[in-house]
Amino acid sequence: PVSDETPPNLSFMIFSLSTGETLRASFPSLRYRRVPAGSLIKLFVALYCGIKREDLLRDYRYTCTGKNSVPETEPKRCWTPRGHGPLDLPGALRDSCNLYFASLHDKISRKDFFDFCRDLNTRLGLNLRLPPINDNTEFSRLLSGTDFRATVSIQGLITLARLAGPVQTAADSIERYRFGIPPASRKLLTGALYETVRSGTAAGPLHPFGPEENRRGLAGKNAEKSGGAPTAPLWGKTSTVLSGTNTCLSYGLFIGGDEERGIITLLRRGNGHTAARWAVRLLHGPD
Repeated sequence: PVSDETPPNLSFMIFSLSTGETLRASFPSLRYRRVPAGSLIKLFVALYCGIKREDLLRDYRYTCTGKNSVPETEPKRCWTPRGHGPLDLPGALRDSCNLYFASLHDKISRKDFFDFCRDLNTRLGLNLRLPPINDNTEFSRLLSGTDFRATVSIQGLITLARLAGPVQTAADSIERYRFGIPPASRKLLTGALYETVRSGTAAGPLHPFGPEENRRGLAGKNAEKSGGAPTAPLWGKTSTVLSGTNTCLSYGLFIGGDEERGIITLLRRGNGHTAARWAVRLLHGPD
């Protein structure tokens, strides 16, 4: 249902959630690219809490005012100046609240979290690389998704989407790993990913960000005013990262899908929200 009128800054891959097979891609070698994880780290943190710290997933609350009041932690502000208000972990995942996740720095074990990520890499081949962390400031920055030294391959994100998504896969390794996720945790995390598209960082008006060509062709003539919520149930996680050696550019990332297909979108000079809107467009056509 989709034309090929995508902006030159957009790279994408649509794949089978069951098998991981590429169904459509802007270029086949995209799956071998490595990108900063940014806020996708929050999905790793949420999985960690769902498996290792169910008490935090279930009970921990934090009120985001937009400004960080703990001197030793970063970032100093959330990505939205007005803050997100009171949040539990699923709500923080939905809204990608930097300060909620930063506040976990003294509630989870740094060593245990790194061991958890190492185990994920070993068992599922996610190829996540975490930077060395020396203190609470650096750990809070990592957990918040604002340490862009943490990187992951697109192939690893395909596996992460298949693990986090709602579909039973044909991969024994993924299904064995899922067996270790408590059903109540899985329900909460999957619900948060659906809410991301319904009412979180992937929803709402399409605000101008980056060059106009990045938004051209999105969601019809009322895109700037409409909420752009898809009619079919979609789920996912957004991320906005900074990357580059000589020149630092913003990139929007989205991983998610529907109930059959997964998608990864990478938008140069964009943000996670616009990348998510392109994912909706590519999977289900214009509004």
